[in-house]
Amino acid sequence: MIARLVDPNNEAALLAKTARERGDLVADLTIGVICGPQGVPVSLGNTLGVEMLNLGKRLNGEYGTYRNLASSMSAVTQVLLGFLGIPYGEYKDRAVLGFTDGGGGTAGLCLAIGCVSLRGDDDPRVTTLVAEPFGWAGYPFIARRSGLDFREIDSLEVTSADIQRLALDEALVLQMPPHNGTGRVRPLDEWRAIARELANKDAFPILDVAYFGMCHAHLPYDTAIAEASKVFCVFLEAGGRFALALSPTKMFGSFESRPGAPVILFGRNAHERADLAATMAEMRRGGGDLFTGRSTAALVGACLYQMDGLKLDHAATLCRVDQARQLWRCHAKNTVLEDAFVDGRAGFFAYIVARPGAAQELRNAGIHCVHLNRGVLDTSEHLRVNVTALPEHVAQKVVRHIATLATSVV
Repeated sequence: MIARLVDPNNEAALLAKTARERGDLVADLTIGVICGPQGVPVSLGNTLGVEMLNLGKRLNGEYGTYRNLASSMSAVTQVLLGFLGIPYGEYKDRAVLGFTDGGGGTAGLCLAIGCVSLRGDDDPRVTTLVAEPFGWAGYPFIARRSGLDFREIDSLEVTSADIQRLALDEALVLQMPPHNGTGRVRPLDEWRAIARELANKDAFPILDVAYFGMCHAHLPYDTAIAEASKVFCVFLEAGGRFALALSPTKMFGSFESRPGAPVILFGRNAHERADLAATMAEMRRGGGDLFTGRSTAALVGACLYQMDGLKLDHAATLCRVDQARQLWRCHAKNTVLEDAFVDGRAGFFAYIVARPGAAQELRNAGIHCVHLNRGVLDTSEHLRVNVTALPEHVAQKVVRHIATLATSVV
């Protein structure tokens, strides 16, 4: 293992919370959700709020109808695949959709891992979750919660050799671009090779889709979605099976309501789809037709009746990411941090290499980042920052301070 989280998100967030309570917090860059110009989490979307108001009327048949929620899953699948840029007519016979009752993307990952762990009767039960170094700090905790061991691959980014080393009882989770721990946007040809190797190995990877479209946030909305969807299409074209775990909290700016997450399983054919549907039903304990979470039911309704509103909410999150990155780029100009915002690097996080002691020095100045470390032979410190959490009123001060401690970008 070449990387470890020195202060995972929960610990980094606790330190920032303590600083906030003391009154000496300048910037909390550890936050894992979209933040507004003041550097605090915001709910940019309002579609789910409107749908929650309509929920009672819908369930009573006064304003549209959900019919039976299980019978609505086909329509919701069509809408969500369309939103992700996946041709429904071509791939509907391979796709199975399920929702968690709440808990956002974290719960969605748990559901996806559970489904992949069970998978087919001929597959060995999964015992270990595998991820890239500098991945999300929550992966080890989710693995333990799911009764699995956890390990990181040997490379900074997943390679052919890493895939070949995957054991039959291991499941690989991949963060969709560019959140692989470096901020680099992988070329599509690299994703195509990865997808083919995973399919040839008969693996069942989990694609963690937390920041859909955000690496193309600088493009017009429809173009950004078309570019982001190409990664999914190369996995589908490879013919293998995989799971998509989506995060509505981040995509639709629904920080306050935190609805349940959609999880889409793709089998290799219609026969395997039937097996995956049974697995999803087992995991959902009743076939997925009962949503105890009001916000999750509202998300289902919004998919059915207000998808245009959800797209506007999603566009607002992309706009916010682009706005924040432009702010960093402005103040990072002519510094080592400038390289974190060039073409080929993008998205919600930036990854910075700094000299030893940088994380603590920044904390002493009220600037909190997530601290990573590549190992005992590398004494430099690796910092991860949420680009949207930079408060505009102290942006120059924060960026310039980090720049004085940075030596390069990951």
